Amino acid sequence: MVVEIGEIALRDSGRLVLLVCRLGAEIDAAVGRSRKRAVRTRCMVRPVGVAARSCGGCRMPKLAAGAFGAGAPGRRRDGCRVAAVRVGAGAARLGHALSHAAASGSDAGRGGDGGIGAWTRSNGWSEVDGKMRCPFCLNDVVSFLEEKDASGRPVLVCPDATCREAGVPLLYVQEYDQYHSIPFSIVGLRGHGKSVFVSSLFHEFERLGERWQNFYSGPLDEESMREIRQRLVDLAGGKLPEATRSVFPRAHVMRLDSIPRVGGCHLMMFDTSGEAFRDVNGIMAYGRYVRRSPSVVWLISLEDLNAPEELNDFLTVYLQALAEMSAQPSKQELVVVLTKGDLLLKSEKLPPLPESAQQFLLEHELDPRGDSWLRLETVSDDLREFLARSGYHQFVNRAVKAFAAVRFSVISAQGTADSGGSLEVGLMPRGVLAPLFWLWRSLAPPVWVDTPDGKQLFFSLEEALRDSPPGSTIQLNETTYHLQGQLQIRHSIKLQGRGIRKTMIVGRAEGYDLAFGCQGGRFEATDIQFRHEGSNPADVLRIVRGEAVLKRCGFSGGIAFPDKNGTGDGLILARDVSAVIHECEFLDNQGCGVSIRDRVRARIEGCQARGNQGSGIHCTSSEKCLITRNVCNGNRAHGIRASESTSVQLEANICQKNQRSGISCADNSAPLAHANDCQENGLSGIQVKNDAKPVLDENRCQDNQASGIAYSDAGAGVAHKNLCTGNAHCGIALADIASPELRENSCQKNGQHGLSYVANAAGIAQRNQCSMNGGCGIQVEGQAAPACEDNVCHRNQSHGLFVAASVGKLRLRNNDCRENRGEQSRDLRKRGWFG
Repeated sequence: MVVEIGEIALRDSGRLVLLVCRLGAEIDAAVGRSRKRAVRTRCMVRPVGVAARSCGGCRMPKLAAGAFGAGAPGRRRDGCRVAAVRVGAGAARLGHALSHAAASGSDAGRGGDGGIGAWTRSNGWSEVDGKMRCPFCLNDVVSFLEEKDASGRPVLVCPDATCREAGVPLLYVQEYDQYHSIPFSIVGLRGHGKSVFVSSLFHEFERLGERWQNFYSGPLDEESMREIRQRLVDLAGGKLPEATRSVFPRAHVMRLDSIPRVGGCHLMMFDTSGEAFRDVNGIMAYGRYVRRSPSVVWLISLEDLNAPEELNDFLTVYLQALAEMSAQPSKQELVVVLTKGDLLLKSEKLPPLPESAQQFLLEHELDPRGDSWLRLETVSDDLREFLARSGYHQFVNRAVKAFAAVRFSVISAQGTADSGGSLEVGLMPRGVLAPLFWLWRSLAPPVWVDTPDGKQLFFSLEEALRDSPPGSTIQLNETTYHLQGQLQIRHSIKLQGRGIRKTMIVGRAEGYDLAFGCQGGRFEATDIQFRHEGSNPADVLRIVRGEAVLKRCGFSGGIAFPDKNGTGDGLILARDVSAVIHECEFLDNQGCGVSIRDRVRARIEGCQARGNQGSGIHCTSSEKCLITRNVCNGNRAHGIRASESTSVQLEANICQKNQRSGISCADNSAPLAHANDCQENGLSGIQVKNDAKPVLDENRCQDNQASGIAYSDAGAGVAHKNLCTGNAHCGIALADIASPELRENSCQKNGQHGLSYVANAAGIAQRNQCSMNGGCGIQVEGQAAPACEDNVCHRNQSHGLFVAASVGKLRLRNNDCRENRGEQSRDLRKRGWFG
């Protein structure tokens, strides 16, 4: 093959890499045609005096970062001098195309229409629709640029200026949303088993389909496929891989599909020579992939270390390199893998391996569905102590402090000794999946489940809730779990979080996010925040059957259904449910904080309902319910509402600063309200309307914008020993045909009257104390006809007792009216009498 070298001027430095890649493709095609067979050509094209790096698309040298900066070697006023390679008969065409592109900035040689577009995860030319991780530089990018090679085939290029790597697999981009993207960054010193480990891992992938149903693995591009296949062929023949070269590594992208519990993932496997990790310069030049790796896997052969100080020095170099690359180890997880486990089992310079590690090397098969996660954690804890006892305590302690998490494992990639680079017997890898299991652990917040058969790990809350046996306890971490859609739970389960501000379950579905219903079943949730996000109308949690116990949980973000009479409640208890809700929060829902309906038996205790568009708590249940010691503050409707035919007991609640009433009793309800504190509400402290007949006992209604207690419609019942003070209108106001019994209430310092009867209100007012009010102690107007007996009306700003001329016959007896600024008793009727 004849190669001619010439010079061209290249003004646009950004085009150099792409032009060089296309040139290599043209050469490959030309040489392949001339020899009628596939030929791999390595094209040496670079600016004079500039160091080269490997280019992703054609494996040719690529310009080092900053090569065209000010003062770069070989830079001339008219551009850089580039050595162009020409091959045989294609020399004139190739040389002309490259020279023309360099001089004019045209798109010659691009093939097809020559255009540059953004290839997004939607598999088309479009605007920004999300970000993807470049498999080479690990940066998040909006899209990849598409170029065309000489044959018109698409080549995807990373748009990041620090990368510009070509050859991103099309399958990686097209199906990006279906697979987790996992950098598999392997770090280790020369001779510590990295290359053998990678080959053994490929070997293990080939066998996993026999154990894991529907599992398969495979590379996403032809080049990786050929290299992996050759490694497997060599292993089958007993030949071990050679040590990795010190070149900047290009990731092999492997697809793993149908992994139990995990799903699918794309592994971006980085492996470079151990020599690169001897010093900071080596890492900066050949191991920069660790900068953006969320986890790194260190392969360490203790048998090949002369002293623990070597491992300490290794850590120092690595941490310094991260610092110089502005990376933070505190955001990176470290997986320390002790290699050559078969040698460690018979080591003479180290203590015996922990029993758990020895057992793991014997029974090494792992399955995400079983107890493998617990086994790995036990091995990790034991190996940490083993290393500390073996003189590696400095390394262990420093690593644990520096990294977000440190895991330890042991493997034997060969499983047996080799002789001169060849295996004496067949490959028998032990535990090589363990590092990958730790990487899978970082994919999503782990969901630990305590089942009757032991502890299991899931990576999806939906899967854990669906597949856990009845009676299981799901342990949630300090993180946010995002639901993919509506989630129904139809068996007994317990959810255990880490705190209402630490563990969150977030949904975006329409209708509801989470629902439980199981006849005879039990749903428990503790220390969890349930939140709805997005624009879909939905309730946050619905419980419709069975038993429920919720402690220290939060419910927020419910969105009402404007056209479907939907509620947008934080929590709905409906149908046949028995529930205990303790110290929970119901915040900022467009409906009510909590709604108790149908035949529910519930105890709502020590909760807070704030900022809801409906009422804080709304009860319509026909069964016995207790709502006690709750704080309902700042809701747009009422603090607590009792309606329909409920006889709920309301005790010692604080209902404050709600836009309507503190407590509302409506419809045919007959609640018992005892010792509640209703303050500073937009209307009355307690409202009684329709045909409600509550028993109001020893409540305090203070500083409300209307009255302390307001009866309207046909409201009735009993009000006993309530304190109504400082309200803008009356202490107790009665209108329409309301006819309650008012006994021993204290109505003081209200803006208008102590007791006010208007319209056709009636009932009994007995032994009430009405003093220091801005109007009368007791006022009777319209056609009201109450019986007022033994009441005390002292020091009011107007009359002690006032009866309008329109009032008919009524009974007034033994009322004590003294020290009022108006008349003590004033009756404007022409007839009638005062007792």
